[in-house]
Amino acid sequence: MAVLPLRARACVVGVVTSALVLLGAAPARAQNADPFFYGDEAALSGGAVVATGRDSSAFWYNPAGFGGLQRGLVSASGTTFGLRFRTIPNALRVRVGGRETGSSISSTDVVSVPNAIVVATKLTPRIALAGGLLVTARDVRSALVREPERQETSAAGEPVALAQRLDVQADLSKYHFGAALGAALTDRLRVGLSLFGTYSKETGSVQYSLSARSAGANPTGEAAFAIYNERVTTSAFGVAATAGIQWQPSDEISLGLAVRSPEVALTGSSEGGAVIGQANAGGTDPATATLQGVPPPQLAEGGTLLTPARVLVGVAIPLGRRESWVELGADASHGLPETGLIEAREPTVNARVGARYMLSPEWILGGGVFTDRATLKAIPEFVGSDRVDYYGLAAGVSKRTPLGLTTDPSPEALLLVTTFSLRAAVGIGQARAETLDFDNPDAVRDDRSDVTFVDLMPYIGSSVAF
Repeated sequence: MAVLPLRARACVVGVVTSALVLLGAAPARAQNADPFFYGDEAALSGGAVVATGRDSSAFWYNPAGFGGLQRGLVSASGTTFGLRFRTIPNALRVRVGGRETGSSISSTDVVSVPNAIVVATKLTPRIALAGGLLVTARDVRSALVREPERQETSAAGEPVALAQRLDVQADLSKYHFGAALGAALTDRLRVGLSLFGTYSKETGSVQYSLSARSAGANPTGEAAFAIYNERVTTSAFGVAATAGIQWQPSDEISLGLAVRSPEVALTGSSEGGAVIGQANAGGTDPATATLQGVPPPQLAEGGTLLTPARVLVGVAIPLGRRESWVELGADASHGLPETGLIEAREPTVNARVGARYMLSPEWILGGGVFTDRATLKAIPEFVGSDRVDYYGLAAGVSKRTPLGLTTDPSPEALLLVTTFSLRAAVGIGQARAETLDFDNPDAVRDDRSDVTFVDLMPYIGSSVAF
C-alpha cells in the first residue's frame, strides 16, 4: 500500500502495529562500565588509581591497595550529584505524501547517588580487611513528545489529520556489596582479593498514542486510533570477584594489575507487560476495535553472564612528594552474546590519565582525563535507545583535618578527609529513531540519530582515618 486514504483504515492500523514493536519499553541497561568514581583518590584523578589507590577506591579498582593501608578507614558519605542533558533529534518521525517530519526527544535528568560506603581496618601490620556497598549504576530518564493534530496530505492528495503522543520513562539502579582482603607481602609488593554480590533493577515504561482521521473541506468521517502502554520491571542477582596486585620495582615507578571476573547471574525475574489497543470508525465499513495484552518476558537466566571480564592496568610515576603520583591506566573487556538480561556486548578498551599532588599535609589537588566507551554491540531496537561513548575530565581538591582535643594533636589522632571534585563528560554516539511510514509501511528501515549528551557530576566525599 503506497498511499494513505483514510477509507483504507487498515493501512493506518497496520503501520502503527509495525511501529509498536519498536516503541516497546527499552530496558535501561547500563552500557558504560564506570559512570561514577568510587572513592576520594579516584574522584581526584579521573579513576587512574589501579597502581596507587590506597583509600576506599581500592574496593572497586584494585583490592591490593588495601595491603598498603596505614590506618583504619571509614568512608561513609561519598556522594555524587549530577545533571544529564540528553537530546535525540528527530527521534519520532512521520512520512506521508512523500514528506517526512520529525520530533526530538529531550530530557534533563537529576541524579543523586551515595555511591561509595566502605569500611576498612588493619587485621595485622600487613593485612587489611574491608567491606562496603557501591552504587555502580544509577540512571533516570524522562521524556515526553506531544504532537498536536496537524494536517498532512497523502500521496493520493487526500487531506489527513494526524496527532501523536509519546511518553518514555526509564529507571536503572545497580549495587555491588561485599568484602575485600589486602596483604603486603613485602614493602613493595601488595596483593588483594574482593568478592561482590550484585543486585540490579530496571524499569522501563512507554505510553504511545496515534490518531488519524480524514480532514479537509469534505471529510468522510473515517478515523483510526492506536495506543500502546507498557511497563516492565526486571531484576537480577549476581556474583563477581576481583584479584589484584600492586608492585613498586623501584622508587621511580609503581605498577598495578586487577582482573575482574565476569558477573554471573544467580537469578532474574520480570513483571509487568503491555496493552495494545486499536480502533477504526466511520466510513462505510463496520467499526472495529481490538485490545491485546502482552505478558512480560519470561526469564530463566541463572548461570548466564551479566557483564564481561575486565583487566585493568596502571603505571604510576611519583611526583616527589608523599602520596603524589601521575598515573596512566587502561582496561579492556571482552564481548558477550545477547540474553534475556543483557544486550549483546562487544570488546571495549578504555584509558585514563590522572595525577594527585600533595601541596601540604592538609591539602591535595588532583585532576585527570578518561574515556568510558559503550560496551553495547549495537543500538537496541527501541525508540530512544542509544549507544554513546563518553570522554571526560575530572578535577578536585581534598582537605585533611586532624580531629584532636588539643591544639597540637598527635599523628595518631582521627583524621577527617573531605573531598570535592567535578566530573564532566561529553557522550558521542547514536540513538534509535522510529518512522511511521504511511507511504511504504512494509519498508525495512534502520532509523537512527546522531547524538551528543552532556554529564556534569559533582562529587562530595567524607571519610575518617583512625
